[in-house]
Amino acid sequence: MKNLILKLMLSALILHLPNANAVASWNYLLSFNEETLDSYILGIADAYQGIAICTDAGVTYPQMFAMVKKHTNAHPEYWNKDAAILILKPLNDVYPCKKEATKAMLDKIEETVRYKQ
Repeated sequence: MKNLILKLMLSALILHLPNANAVASWNYLLSFNEETLDSYILGIADAYQGIAICTDAGVTYPQMFAMVKKHTNAHPEYWNKDAAILILKPLNDVYPCKKEATKAMLDKIEETVRYKQ
């Protein structure tokens, strides 16, 4: 039930993007309250678990929230970029999957975002 509620919150956030072609930038996410921001981080982390990030047993969501926020706060020059990339980058650095395809996928996503904006 908790996952369903979080997915609905994430969907609602995405549906309120400024226009249909927009991606949720970190600047955009900062306009929301802390719970909504954490829900977005959780949604991205859950969606890419086992694909781009492979967390250890016992890793808590507050740990992941802290890692993502620490990384994004240290790099305000990227706040106008796709928030999903800013969420996945620090998590993948610490909890990479062993699959070679994971790095290729992240590189492709990052390249796409870089050229889109």
